Amino acid sequence: MLPSGAWQGAVARIVAADPVVDHLRATEAGRGLVRRYVPGRHPADAVEAALEVRRTHRWATLVRLAEPPTSPEDVAKTIQAYAAALRLLARDDLARGGRATITVLPQALGLALPGGRGRALDAARALALAAAEVDTSLVIGRPERREVTAGRWLAEQLRVDFPATGVSVRADLPRCEAVVAALAESATPVVLIAAQGADRAFVRSLRVLVDSASPMTLATSDPRLLDIVTAVVRGQDVPPERFTFQLPYGVRAELQRRIADRGHHVRVVIPWGRHWSAYLGRRLGERHTGAWQLARTFTDRGLGPTP
Repeated sequence: MLPSGAWQGAVARIVAADPVVDHLRATEAGRGLVRRYVPGRHPADAVEAALEVRRTHRWATLVRLAEPPTSPEDVAKTIQAYAAALRLLARDDLARGGRATITVLPQALGLALPGGRGRALDAARALALAAAEVDTSLVIGRPERREVTAGRWLAEQLRVDFPATGVSVRADLPRCEAVVAALAESATPVVLIAAQGADRAFVRSLRVLVDSASPMTLATSDPRLLDIVTAVVRGQDVPPERFTFQLPYGVRAELQRRIADRGHHVRVVIPWGRHWSAYLGRRLGERHTGAWQLARTFTDRGLGPTP
């Protein structure tokens, strides 16, 4: 049984507290915990992790962790960072054929800045073009509730010139099943993300995707949901090339490898960036052992470089 939403929220708040962030940066054990889930601050760190997972027949999608942009210059930095990651992926022959993709969150594209959707679309086009040039694709990542419509709109606009562009849909969003059905009707690649308290919506949306021609990526680390996904795709004779399991870097790595060894596609979400505390809080809150992992870091106060 997964932790409750209240538990997850409490762990996330603890990890985000300034004294805890300072401790994780300053101690060897703290830095080790951060690196377990966030390989580093730079694109090269994420690409090195992508090489690691590729050795065990898993794919990757890279996502940059950053504060929402407050200026056009911040959006430009996002584009530059992803472009650097794509160049490194291509250099190491990881991008070809979509083996490693990039995921960008809608808020990172400047939706809240003057120019709103137009500015965000320009930024997204730049990223989609950079991805296409190295034979891979862009995914519009998990939107906040207020950004669901904008995220879908961005994907629809991009797919005119970049048909491999995908879009993420969280199972706890309102009308998730209807949103997935609309995307599937246009054969848009969908990343369906499991969420606390939304298992039924996840399974209903999964069945919609199975009955469509849309490529689907099923994002969950819950063993029960993984079993349900496996049973559904087997029962409907869905060919392995039509679906992908997606799990976060550092979470159930042995299970990821076992799934890949069975001949299924497994994609690993690999984050990088300086603003890792909120992401780490989510990862630790998703498992009952997360708080224990955090507590253990307080037994080691050795100093070293900031992660």
